[in-house]
Amino acid sequence: MLTALLVLWLPWQMHAQQSADECKQVVHEKMAIEHRIFRSVVFGEPKPEDAPIGHVTFSKEGDSWIKTADSSWNSLAEGYEDTTWSNTQIKNQTAIADRRGILETKRLATSDLVPYIVAATNTFDCRMRLLCRLAEESFAQESTGSNDSITITLEDCEEQTFDRIPECSPTEDVIQQRETADIFGYCSTLANTMLRREQDLLAMTVEYDAGYRSTLQFAGVFDFFVKSLQISLDKTVRQVTNVIGSLQKIPCFLSSCEDYPLETSTISGP
Repeated sequence: MLTALLVLWLPWQMHAQQSADECKQVVHEKMAIEHRIFRSVVFGEPKPEDAPIGHVTFSKEGDSWIKTADSSWNSLAEGYEDTTWSNTQIKNQTAIADRRGILETKRLATSDLVPYIVAATNTFDCRMRLLCRLAEESFAQESTGSNDSITITLEDCEEQTFDRIPECSPTEDVIQQRETADIFGYCSTLANTMLRREQDLLAMTVEYDAGYRSTLQFAGVFDFFVKSLQISLDKTVRQVTNVIGSLQKIPCFLSSCEDYPLETSTISGP
């Protein structure tokens, strides 16, 4: 009897766990995309042809590709182990468009860039919270079939409309519902952890950037000062040389003005 119950219960449990894992996997993939977009906004994303060797980018399917030569990109993703893409193919397949990052802005102090970094961080926070709410709403609301979109409004965030996440849709399976519902708390915890990590990283990056820009600014001012000083010194040295050269025209009436040492041929012997 116990064996029969286990045979009936285990497939049911495995199906519930599988469905919950599918929902979690989709949430992970969407979070990863938001994270890459945020990083590209702050740090920038170079064009494939300008990217250095070793640069990593991601395709629309979420596969990672690394640049191994001037126009060669390779991946270890399943089905692409022996595939090489060119810069043009990567540009057409990448999920993140190339752009100049906030910290790549020149001729501005770091303090002038901080408001834009804060705005980008707040947007990233909103997108992550909207994603968690989307998973929750996908589970709470029944699919209408004709219009599978959900409009979400959160405090301090712009209203957004998303497509429903089918993997997080409600089912009649009680165990699956409980497993899927656990993802909502997990999603919020993961989003908060990622946000805190990015804030700590940005704090360190801003400190480094401020020191780097200050050093460049000081180096430029000091270089200009040295060049200006060099011109003044060169002119002064030339003037001193001319003055010293003209001193020989002044007659000398002192015995110390005689030439020394005397030639040995003029010194009489004992």
